[in-house]
Amino acid sequence: MQIEVKKINQRTTLLFLLPVLTVPTVSVIGELMFSDIAVAILAPLMLLNRNLKFDQPYLNKIMLFLGFWLIGVIISDTMNGTSIDNFLRGIAAVILFGLHLFVFFVLIDGQRDRYIPAIFGSAVAVLLQWATDSSELWSQSLTDTPWKMGGGFAVTVFFLISIGFLVKSERVKGKALLLLSPIDLYLNARSLFLITALAGIVSAFQLKVKSEKNRKILLMGALASVVVAFPIATSIYGNLNEAGVFGKEAQEKYLKQTAGGEINIIIAGRSESLVSFNAIYDSPLYGHGSWAESMQYYYMYLAHLEAIGKEVNWGAVAAQERFLIPSHSMLLGTWVYHGIFGAFFWLYIIYLTLKAIGLSIGTVESKQLTSLELLVLFTLFWDIFFSPFGQARRCVEAVYIVVACVILADATRKK
Repeated sequence: MQIEVKKINQRTTLLFLLPVLTVPTVSVIGELMFSDIAVAILAPLMLLNRNLKFDQPYLNKIMLFLGFWLIGVIISDTMNGTSIDNFLRGIAAVILFGLHLFVFFVLIDGQRDRYIPAIFGSAVAVLLQWATDSSELWSQSLTDTPWKMGGGFAVTVFFLISIGFLVKSERVKGKALLLLSPIDLYLNARSLFLITALAGIVSAFQLKVKSEKNRKILLMGALASVVVAFPIATSIYGNLNEAGVFGKEAQEKYLKQTAGGEINIIIAGRSESLVSFNAIYDSPLYGHGSWAESMQYYYMYLAHLEAIGKEVNWGAVAAQERFLIPSHSMLLGTWVYHGIFGAFFWLYIIYLTLKAIGLSIGTVESKQLTSLELLVLFTLFWDIFFSPFGQARRCVEAVYIVVACVILADATRKK
């Protein structure tokens, strides 16, 4: 019994520490996180351990699509004559991401309670990042960037884990999450508000149905409701913002983003996506190469910013040394760099994520999704479309992907 407890403790400690180890880095062919080094050591050691299970549901398919992505890197960088440094960085990013996925799959081993330490560790990592980057961040008000750039999500995770000790009902947790979400709007974190509100609504009003047919009908009805409600909610938000309800800073930001006639505030806040579509259209099959640069696309992006009312210092831009093709999306960025083979991976993850979220309208046999799981699933879905594949995301997104896969595997097992 003592040995089993020791194994569980070691597993839990690793799951918590790996996201935390994304904070310290070392310069080797770009910046390597300590978690990169850790999974590079852990993966071969795990393969030698006969007591671990490697036949995890969805792992083989995910690794297959990751292999397509790796092929995409080779083809794209060869066709575009990418520098050896950028080529190595591109290859390393995909391989290290794959190692993170493998390690988390094996450590979590299909148990839904095991990924909570990893999610908690990713929230702690944000606080450590604040502390190590600049002590001045601690003295900033919550209306500044830190809340929007991860702090708000970390606090939300802490909140859900904390109330989990006091409240067992997921419906109550969902309602609490829903009540918490307006704080994000006030603190100018619109995307976090949307994610938190959706997770809260779905968690508070999860349904159980008797047949798979009725479940599909309810899913279609829920999708139709979102399509109808989105423009109405956007209009209400715009009117409130113009009236200054969310503060002067949020008002000025909204007026700038909509000054050029932009109706969709999601796209208006991520103008890089429009340039990404142009770059993908110009080279959809093999992309533009790892960390591709182009003055044409970069100036196209700046021209769009100027068109929607933002100030652009063209003189300072002309003095820049690098002109990376703008992208603010894991899906679009991968497609821009590595072509359709890289995009296949994220398209498959989108499919898995939506399928997992769809279990919130489940049959009577399936286990209810927790508020924390829904928060992670909606965050993963958002990140794929609207967040860049930055350094720490090699670890964090791997955790979120495993969460989606474990939920799906658990539902299949219950059936």
